[in-house]
Amino acid sequence: METLFVFYDHRLVGRLIKNADATLNFSYEKNWIQETGSFPLSPRLDLEVDKVFDNRVTRSFFDNLLPEGKVREHLEKYTGKSLTDDFQFLRQFGVDCAGAFLISPDEHLAKNKVDQEVDEINIEELVKAYNEHKNLMSYVVENHNGRFSLAGAQGEIKRHHQVDFCQAQGFLSGEKYEEDGGPGLKENFNCIRMLSSSYTHDAQKYMNWISFNLLIGNNDCH
Repeated sequence: METLFVFYDHRLVGRLIKNADATLNFSYEKNWIQETGSFPLSPRLDLEVDKVFDNRVTRSFFDNLLPEGKVREHLEKYTGKSLTDDFQFLRQFGVDCAGAFLISPDEHLAKNKVDQEVDEINIEELVKAYNEHKNLMSYVVENHNGRFSLAGAQGEIKRHHQVDFCQAQGFLSGEKYEEDGGPGLKENFNCIRMLSSSYTHDAQKYMNWISFNLLIGNNDCH
């Protein structure tokens, strides 16, 4: 059994467990649940004391944090390791996941330790790489160990919690497309209806976003 620890603003939120059969489970720390202002990782991972979430629900959140395609390929090239195991990917890069949570094998993760591992990079350096037609992900991986912050912004950027439609509804990353069993417009509108405090406003914004992507030919909305 292997364990990764999930943090928000360097407060311990819960534990991600990899079992001997490669299934994953997640459970919250009691202190996090009892803390004022605490919130669930996703609607499917509701705040419950002593509850152990099953493999599918757990993966529906954590698998959808991970990059795909060329980004993953560049990181594999940099580390020299296969990162097809999502748990091992989180072990290696969990402090850099999208959203507000940090994931680490270190139960006593300290903010200054995370900050010390991050290289600062000037925006001019990125612009120069872009103008030289370099792949920015490859450039950062090769020159800054895959971890950077824009110079002057380190320690000032507040990470915000967010979930996508797959995480909110419990779909795995391999099910993100409707033809693969993922959510369609109907399911997403129902999700907005259940979770939004302003359904009409948010549903209209979602419809505008879908319409814009269709008009520009970006049919998968990426």
